[in-house]
Amino acid sequence: MNNSSEALEIAQKYFDAVASKNVEAVVALCHENITTHSPLGQLNGIEAFSRFTEGFAHMIEKLTPVSILGWDGKATIVYIADTLPVKNSYVAEYLTIENGKITSNTTIYDSVPYIEYASKQPKHQ
Repeated sequence: MNNSSEALEIAQKYFDAVASKNVEAVVALCHENITTHSPLGQLNGIEAFSRFTEGFAHMIEKLTPVSILGWDGKATIVYIADTLPVKNSYVAEYLTIENGKITSNTTIYDSVPYIEYASKQPKHQ
């Protein structure tokens, strides 16, 4: 398998696992020292990534793929996320893949609808 087809295959497996809320399968595709960047900040390591993924999985109602591309140890995934707080949210993920494992993930989404949703929720006492 060449580097481009490997990246595409891993990206497809990653999307399928996220869409099915299979956190174990998502984590199995990742390197133990994965670095994650999102609008919420940077996370380092598989444990932090696992918690991030678990939190997202609880919100997912449906993910619809728009584009999945892979090349030279890199991949991009663009999808529409319907989540409990926000519907029809476009998400892009940029993955770096080395030796068959995802070593970094940059997730980009419009955080404003999520912030607006959170601001309307009751505050913890």
